[in-house]
Amino acid sequence: MEMPSVPLALEAFLPVLFIGLGMFFIVRLVRQLDRNCGHLASLGFLLITLGTFLHTLWKLILATTELNIPVLNHSLFIFSAPGFVLVAWAVWNTFYGGPSGTPVWVVPVIVIVVGGGAAAINALSKGGQRWFYILLGLATVAQIATAVLLAWQSWRRRLALASLLFIFYLVVVSVQTSFFQLLSSSITLQWIEQIVNTMILGAFAYASWQLERSITQKHR
Repeated sequence: MEMPSVPLALEAFLPVLFIGLGMFFIVRLVRQLDRNCGHLASLGFLLITLGTFLHTLWKLILATTELNIPVLNHSLFIFSAPGFVLVAWAVWNTFYGGPSGTPVWVVPVIVIVVGGGAAAINALSKGGQRWFYILLGLATVAQIATAVLLAWQSWRRRLALASLLFIFYLVVVSVQTSFFQLLSSSITLQWIEQIVNTMILGAFAYASWQLERSITQKHR
């Protein structure tokens, strides 16, 4: 991986802002429809925001001082993988979950413990990058599930643009996962990836705002 430039590191805070805004609108929507799911989504929002911010901070420190702090670098998926799982389950349970005696947090906690445990075991016993790909896969599946659910809810409410933007987000996330290592290999590819991230997360934030506004207006 080439050393990131300072402009690249500073621009990386824009995707952090947009993912934070998008998740904020989703959390506000879920909280109005289901209080328990709202708590779950809020925790997911905090973890996602923290993970993306710490990773971007790592990039800025690396660009300005050439000091590599691995814990900040790895924080992206250490925090955001469980965060996306929490948000995905909160969205699913809000729109599709029927009456159940099981607390809303049980399923996501099991998924996080199993996935995080597998990643931790691989990191401590086998080394290498397998733990990273476990967390990457967990985060990707949760993001795709969330995007599908939000796209369908948007389509049902005749928000065609929002639905298309969520689908666009889904496609880009899937492609980026497939070429994750390649995208980080050169400064040019890093710029391309980051600009695409900024655009897609800006679109995600806008679509989330549209959906949240449409549903909450009907519940007033």
